[in-house]
Parts: sequence; structure tokens; C-alpha cells
Amino acid sequence: MKRLFVMLMALVLVISMTACGNTKKDNEEEEETTEEAPPAAYSIESYREEIAGKDALIGVAYLGSFDHTAGELIEFLNVQDYWDQMIFLENVDTSKICRVEFGYELYVVLPLEGVSVTVYECKISEEGELLKGNELLKSDGEPFFLNGNVSDIIPDFIVVAEKDGKTVEYSPRLSLKNGLLEVAVENVHDITPYGKMSDFIYSEQTEAN
Repeated sequence: MKRLFVMLMALVLVISMTACGNTKKDNEEEEETTEEAPPAAYSIESYREEIAGKDALIGVAYLGSFDHTAGELIEFLNVQDYWDQMIFLENVDTSKICRVEFGYELYVVLPLEGVSVTVYECKISEEGELLKGNELLKSDGEPFFLNGNVSDIIPDFIVVAEKDGKTVEYSPRLSLKNGLLEVAVENVHDITPYGKMSDFIYSEQTEAN
């Protein structure tokens, strides 16, 4: 009887250890699956839904400081922390870029579908008013890049977006107040990935311009 009891106890112990081993294995597989899960990414459609939800015509993102003489644009973007989030950037035609010599601020402009966009060089009058100069680029709903802003005060570009009688003129630049993208006009939505950029210490207190 005593021997039978010992055998039963040994059997229970073996079963328990097997169950624990399977549980540990399951947990390890679950952790491994979680670690390998891709980071959150947003399609161009998702960004456009966000822009439309803000009643805007275009979304604009500051992408960092890029010196085109130091390398290719796609190589620069590919090593940025926001690359795995703003996945639509890999499909933006890199030939669609307005560039100013010695201007290093890089922006992407994402219009809604059906929005006509024209980019002009920015001139300044004697009274300090920003004026449209030569036409640099046209886009019918396709995203494009801007690379410029030699001055911290005077932008290099004027972006004009139009759709169904709604028009906006906007010059992308960083705010001298908080360093974030300055959006002081309606119909423009900031889609800058601040939380993925080392240029910024991003918090809820600095989210609004």
C-alpha cells in the first residue's frame, strides 16, 4: 500500500512538471511573438483620414535636417526612427522635391485626394510681406518633399492648396517659440512624428503650437 502511494505521488509530480514545462514554453512563445510584432505603422490612407478629420486640405510633417550634398534622400529617411511609422514615405517620388541651396529643413506635404497644390518660391516685399515668386512644383493630390529654409525667419516656399472653392496658403517653418512646426492657418494639419524624433522633447504641454 505504501509503495502504491509513493508511485502515485511520483506520477502526480511528473504530470505537474510536464504541465509547467508546457506553460513555460507557451509563455516563451507568446513573449517571442510579442517581441517580433512589427511596430505600429500607418498607411497613406490612415494619414489622409486623420487630415480630413481635422477639416484640413493638406498634412505637413517636419522630417529633420537634411543636407542633400551629404547623401541620398531615401538613405537619410531609411535610418530615421519614424521610418517604420510613416511607411508611405517610401512611395513618395523623390524627384518631387523643391530644394533651396543651403536650406536644410526637410518637410513632406501630404494633400488629400483631389487637392490641387502649387508650390512657389517665397519672396519678401519691402514692407515685410511674403509674396509668391516663381512656380516650383505642381501636384494633384500626390505627396512631395520640401528642402529649404535658409533663414529662421523668412521661409523659402509658399504652398497653395485648393479644392472645391477652399484655398489655403501656407509656408512650412519651425516656430521660434517652441521649435515645433508652425501651423497658424486653417486647413493645414501637423503630422510631424515628434515622438520618433530626437530633435524634440515631446510632451502634451508642447503638442499645440
